[in-house]
Amino acid sequence: MYMFHLYEQLYPDLFGHGSYSTRPATNDDYYIPTALAKSCLVVEEMTFDQEGCNSVGCFPFKHLGEPCTANDPVQFTQVGNTFSLSCQPICSSSDTTVDTEWLNDQCVMVNPYKKLVVMFPEKIFQRPTPHQYHSGLSWDHGQIKLNAPYCRAYGLDFNGRECTMTVGQRILEFFYGTTIFRNMRTANLRPIRPTIPPPAPTDMKAIQAAPVSLDNVVDVDSEQLAKDIATEMSADFGLDVGFHVVEKILKKKIPQLISKAAVRASVREAIKHAVIKNAAAITSKTFVTMGRMVSGISAVFSVFSVASLIVDLIDPQMYNYLLTGAMVDKINRKLDLSYFQREDNFNQVVTPEYVWEYVLPQPDQSAQYLYFADKVDEYLSALRPTEKVTTLPKAQFTIDKEILRFNWSLHLMVVGMLLMLTIMWVEWIHIWVCVLFFTIMLVNG
Repeated sequence: MYMFHLYEQLYPDLFGHGSYSTRPATNDDYYIPTALAKSCLVVEEMTFDQEGCNSVGCFPFKHLGEPCTANDPVQFTQVGNTFSLSCQPICSSSDTTVDTEWLNDQCVMVNPYKKLVVMFPEKIFQRPTPHQYHSGLSWDHGQIKLNAPYCRAYGLDFNGRECTMTVGQRILEFFYGTTIFRNMRTANLRPIRPTIPPPAPTDMKAIQAAPVSLDNVVDVDSEQLAKDIATEMSADFGLDVGFHVVEKILKKKIPQLISKAAVRASVREAIKHAVIKNAAAITSKTFVTMGRMVSGISAVFSVFSVASLIVDLIDPQMYNYLLTGAMVDKINRKLDLSYFQREDNFNQVVTPEYVWEYVLPQPDQSAQYLYFADKVDEYLSALRPTEKVTTLPKAQFTIDKEILRFNWSLHLMVVGMLLMLTIMWVEWIHIWVCVLFFTIMLVNG
């Protein structure tokens, strides 16, 4: 809750549309001292409403594929059969952007590369559009889908999933030729008219942080202390988090805590928490990296990155023909795997916590970790030496069971290897006899 109220003060126009729900903490969550029984809470959920979801999202392209600039107003851009907000104020307020949509009463992140494929399927695949009888593919709950206008533009029918042709059309195309017959089918089509977009919202304000007083200066004594702490913590964390990574996190993220670490154990624990959290973020920055990549594209058609992500799925020559339902399914999975690092229609829920962690992080996080250290002190002081612990949280990890399971697995592996060697010995015994015979001959010779 501390972080929510902090960011509500920094970004009132955005976090004013956020909310959270809490419940009293119980011993099933963690052990609660008697003195804190009425003050411990658990945050169950943090959410944005629809207006907040629109404010935090950014699709940085206009209807013709040009990138948005800082002077562009918020507008609706046609994405296939629907319209999507673009050029939101946060596009120019953050280096990292996420594209969001309000789906099923949730604010979810959608894949902006998919939107580009929906808007410009021919140009993305480097194929000039032969006619203007369709406005692109369909955009349906974050997924690319084919539609009837797209199929009609190529002289085919649409069955709800992909373009098809009747048996009669196959026979006629065999005699007349595909090009002649499909030109006949599309002769009466008229170029599709641009749909007038709905009026864009006019009350979306720029996402600018309120001025805060933060001291980012690390003095000479703290410089050496940061190295000492980094040296000690690197030994604790092991090779996964190196000395230079720890020192960089200390000096960049939490400079004001360095001088306090020597006298307060709770501050040292808060520093460890910060190092682990930021080091984990360094190794898993998919959303951050892709967000910067999308927001930094100079033009849709000058970059081959979208096509290069999916061109290895299908022979590039097949893109001279119509997209099929199977191709579209593969494109969806491939783009999701590249953007989200997982498949199967995944949509990351965008919460206030996600925004302050990835989209609008503060350069100096000393205040929040100092608050964390104060809460650790408060919790420790509430633990009385004479207090009897009557109930404990349910154990999530039992070391004895895990050791026993490991020993059994190791023994089974060894027995299995011995069994395989025995089978090999019996199966190839004539070879072993020959090897032994020639070895004896060589030694005697």
